[in-house]
Amino acid sequence: MKSLIAVVVQTMVDARAAGVAFSVNPIDNNKNDIVIEASFGLGEAVVSGQVTPDLYVVHKDTLKIHQKTVNEQEWGFYRDQKTGKTIKKNVPDPKAQVLSDKEIITIGKLVKQVEQHYGCPQDTEWAVDEKGNLFLLQARPITTLG
Repeated sequence: MKSLIAVVVQTMVDARAAGVAFSVNPIDNNKNDIVIEASFGLGEAVVSGQVTPDLYVVHKDTLKIHQKTVNEQEWGFYRDQKTGKTIKKNVPDPKAQVLSDKEIITIGKLVKQVEQHYGCPQDTEWAVDEKGNLFLLQARPITTLG
């Protein structure tokens, strides 16, 4: 019996901001909401629970932002330009909103498209680089819905 394996090689995104987004609200199972959590730098701080990320809720049909919770974030994980390693670095304005409204809506559109593509609610990871380019890093079905 032959065993096959797929290997994915991705370029490291030098993220200015990163996080997770859900195509259904994972707290109350509201299918009309897209929930986005964002931190400064790489997404590792969000995924590992080391920071309290900004929270944005977008209506799925209209893509209007109807909730913003901006949380103070004093630091983020960033890619060191010289070594390529991940380092912890203070952010210039810890009280600043991580994403612009335009970026929130763009992420909302992407998450909506991913859900339509796969045909079920999605849990995604994304990153935005210094130039404002959005990268979809990972998508998988939401497994916690009731």
